[in-house]
Amino acid sequence: MADLCRFLQPLLVTGLALVAASCATVSNQPSLDRVSRAVADRTAVDLATSQQSQEAIASRTAELVAVPLTAQNAVELALLNSPGLRAQLEDLGIADADRVQAGLIHNPSLFGSIRFPSDSGAHNNVEWGVTQNLLDILVRPARTRLAEQDYQRAQHRVGDAIVGLITDVDAAYFAALGTQQIAAMTEKMLDAARVSEELAGRFREAGNVSLLELTLEQAAAAEAELALTRSRTDAVMAREHLQRLLGLPAGSRNWRLPDSLPNVPDSAPSLNTLLAQAFERRLDLAAARAESSVVAEALSTTRRWRWTSGVEVGINQERDTDGTRVIGPNLSVELPLFDRRQAAIARLEAQARQSQDRIGALEIRIHSEVEQGYALLQAQRAMATTYRDRLIPLRTQVVEQSQLEQNYMLIGIFQVLQAKQQEYDAYRRYLEATRDYWMAQAELSRAVGGGVGLLTASPGATK
Repeated sequence: MADLCRFLQPLLVTGLALVAASCATVSNQPSLDRVSRAVADRTAVDLATSQQSQEAIASRTAELVAVPLTAQNAVELALLNSPGLRAQLEDLGIADADRVQAGLIHNPSLFGSIRFPSDSGAHNNVEWGVTQNLLDILVRPARTRLAEQDYQRAQHRVGDAIVGLITDVDAAYFAALGTQQIAAMTEKMLDAARVSEELAGRFREAGNVSLLELTLEQAAAAEAELALTRSRTDAVMAREHLQRLLGLPAGSRNWRLPDSLPNVPDSAPSLNTLLAQAFERRLDLAAARAESSVVAEALSTTRRWRWTSGVEVGINQERDTDGTRVIGPNLSVELPLFDRRQAAIARLEAQARQSQDRIGALEIRIHSEVEQGYALLQAQRAMATTYRDRLIPLRTQVVEQSQLEQNYMLIGIFQVLQAKQQEYDAYRRYLEATRDYWMAQAELSRAVGGGVGLLTASPGATK
């Protein structure tokens, strides 16, 4: 009996572990809180806004679309309404369920049999037993650590997707706002071209201009019409792209944008600061490092238990045909004669090397993306400020001087109108450079892993 009690101790441990493991619950709230903090640290955006009731979301959405959208309000709208975001957040629940499942112990197996004797006076032969996978209990701590690391990787991956959505909304917002304002300026250019065309027609009727001059004005007006068509199409495409990212229903077109782009700021953080932030804040890099840790832990666990692939312990009882009962423990051990986990270990070793190579490739890409984004941002700032501070004032001065000379009959009216069109064109190109600056900043924000204080926008990029 003492030997039986010693053998039954593992079964008692199994029972207690089963009871403890059965208390585990699945809830993605802790992981959602951690992801929310990570996103807030990088973008200053509160992810909790997406967790409100449907009534609260509808009420807040109505408030936001009642006024011209700011970039921050556009992001909030996306967090409130985007089905893609909700789908990403469900990954947290899936990851948490996988983590809890990894901590559960497999259920014990119950078996039984009954055999009927040929002698009618004998008892039936009855046998039953209970077995439990002992190895499943022994590797549970390692399995739990592995699942926890994979759980953290899932959080990093979801957080990176959310940061990506926020930067996508930023870029789409400035694209929509910029193309809207460019279309308005292109319309002014068309108005000026049509005035010049109409005036040339009158002068031609009076015999004051040649057919060539009239034809040139007509061609310029036609080109202006084409430019306006392209600008309006670009504005529609950009607005629809933003509409999709906001997650608003297909019929929701009542939101509107401000009249002007923000001014380009005078400075930005240094390249070295941005590079340091990128390697510290990029959640896809954190996910890649977590994946490498998962593979390393799996490899270590597989090597440790490679010789003990399967161990089952249990107890069974049998009643013989003469009524005798026997009870005792049983043990089943898998003999590692053929499969010694050599293939699984080789696979994990390859995956470990692969994960390290992926980290190296991602670090190279991050460095390149930040440098490329920074160079583009600087170029767009230089272009926007050159248009604003040099070319536009010069074009304005040309219009003023042309009007003076036209008053003194030194030049014709068509030269004045041409100067005015060139002024409008300078404004249009300034708007394009300003729009491209803000879009480049959104991409740079993505490259460094979230907002880095670059969005210090102030309204006023308009005439």
